[in-house]
Order: sequence, then structure tokens, then C-alpha cells
Amino acid sequence: MKLSIKKSIPAFTLFLALLLSNSALAKQQDSQQDGCLKLKELRSDYDALMKGTRMFVQLKFHSHDCHLLLDSASSNVLLVEPRSGLDLKTYDRSYSKIKKSEKSPTGRMADEMKLTVLVTITSDLAPGKYEIPAVLNYQAVDGKDDVVQQSTTLVIPVQVVASAAQVHFKKESDRLEPLKITGAVAVGIVLLPIFVAMGIVQLITGFHVLPDC
Repeated sequence: MKLSIKKSIPAFTLFLALLLSNSALAKQQDSQQDGCLKLKELRSDYDALMKGTRMFVQLKFHSHDCHLLLDSASSNVLLVEPRSGLDLKTYDRSYSKIKKSEKSPTGRMADEMKLTVLVTITSDLAPGKYEIPAVLNYQAVDGKDDVVQQSTTLVIPVQVVASAAQVHFKKESDRLEPLKITGAVAVGIVLLPIFVAMGIVQLITGFHVLPDC
């Protein structure tokens, strides 16, 4: 009997260790999960940045199964992981798809947010591809109508070059492409009833009654 107890102690210890390990892993995965605010668009005017200069980058976020509270700017904070030679600061923020909310002191919440950040490159940074990790902390109203603290992780890529000749302004046609598609659809919607009416007229005028034999 004593032998069986001694054998069961290591087995129980192993089971307890596995249980604690799985619990810690689950907590770690939960902490790494992104919040309900998702980064949908990252836009800049230039394809690269020369060292010793700065550039604006626009970040567009959409909410999923939640609403962003608009109580104060301090509730939406972008925290940037320090990088040698790279600096990123929040310059401006704006909101869209705004709704009324009793949860917010201002009585408003939004489903979209545009965040403009200023990226600064030091003159001694070597040319190459870099990434700036950041975390956006904010308050939101979830599907249960509860106010929750959320965090969304993101990475801002930066291409650093040695001279201004290697910096190119992004084509305006790329920005206007969605407008071209929308315009084509609009023209189609306008012309469709005209073509249908012409077809009906042609069908009526071209219809002949055959004589009885």
C-alpha cells in the first residue's frame, strides 16, 4: 500500500503541473487577443521616408461587435514601443458613424476612428525596413451593453532611404480608383432605365399580329 502511494505522488504532481501550465497558457493567449477595434487601413502619402525627416500616417479603425466611447481623448491612448532612431506620436483623431450612448459622459459613441500619427526618423538611422509596434488602449461598449477596457495591437511599417530621390509620392490614380468604380456604377444605374424603356418601345413597335388563315 505504501508503494502505491509513493507512485501516485509523482503522477499527481505531474498532473498539477500540467494543469497550472495550461491555465497560464490560456491567460497568456487571452492577454494577447486584440480588442474589438480593428485596423482596416494604413495610409501615407509617400512610399518611403528619408532619414532625418518626418511623415504623417493615417490609421483607420472599424469596430466589431462593440462601440467606441467618446468620453475624452485620454480614453483612447496609443502606446508606442520605443525604437532607436524612430519616433511616433499621435497628431490628430476623428470619429465617424457616431451614435447616442447613455454610457458615455458626452452621450456619444462611434464605430469608426481615424488616427493620424507623426513618424520621425533620426538622421543617424541606417536605411532599411523597420516596424514600429504599438498598442491602442480604449474603452468600448460590448454586445452586453457593458463598458469594457480594450486593447488593439498593431505594427506600423516604415521604409527608410538614404536620399530624397528614393522617396516617391503615391499616385493620385490609386486613391481615385474607388471613385472611378463608384462613378461607373452610378452611370449604369442612370442608363439602365433608359435602355429598358427603349427595349419596351422596340418590342411594342416591332410586334405584328398575323392574319387568320
